[in-house]
Amino acid sequence: MIASAQVTNRSKQRSWRTRLPLLGLMFLFGGVTTHAEDAVPRKELEESRAVAMQVLQDYRSQLIRELQLSGPVRALIVCRYGCQEITSAQARKTGWGVSMVSLKPRNAALAMPDVWEQQVLLGFEQRIAKGEQGEGLELFEIVTEPQGRFLRYARAIVVAPLCLACHGPLETLSESVKAQLAIHYPFDKATGYSPGQLYGIVAIKRPH
Repeated sequence: MIASAQVTNRSKQRSWRTRLPLLGLMFLFGGVTTHAEDAVPRKELEESRAVAMQVLQDYRSQLIRELQLSGPVRALIVCRYGCQEITSAQARKTGWGVSMVSLKPRNAALAMPDVWEQQVLLGFEQRIAKGEQGEGLELFEIVTEPQGRFLRYARAIVVAPLCLACHGPLETLSESVKAQLAIHYPFDKATGYSPGQLYGIVAIKRPH
């Protein structure tokens, strides 16, 4: 489910970036500078990818279990607490920043993207709009920010049919789900989706 991305030398790095027109060869935005000349070490890339895939696997497993056992209202508990528990567990294990963020977050306090993540999300949306499959989309860069130098990795979270019970169009949601959203997420933006759309990304930030 992952688009292959292997960067072994400077020429391949430049070739890879030509497929990302939104970001270009280099951008300076909000104090973040990307380095086109810096190849991401294969080991660091694979480690980051593995953590992101584990986050998605753990989240989907919890979600499916709750949907099967108790239905969509209980599944909202996974959104409320499970995401944070899963990403926090990986952050403690690795010592990196690990999060799940979206341009339309359900919980803005935990899932609001930073500048780099916003650029990635917009880029992924453009690529999907042009016909590219969202499953497996990833992006990885070495960036310099005011706080230091980091390897940043993002992997797409794509809406699946099972997500629609809580994230589909409002008119299709059950009254019990609507009631829970009104109580726990009065400023919710995470509805109106259809399968295949980009919901967000798993974002990893580690010192480099």
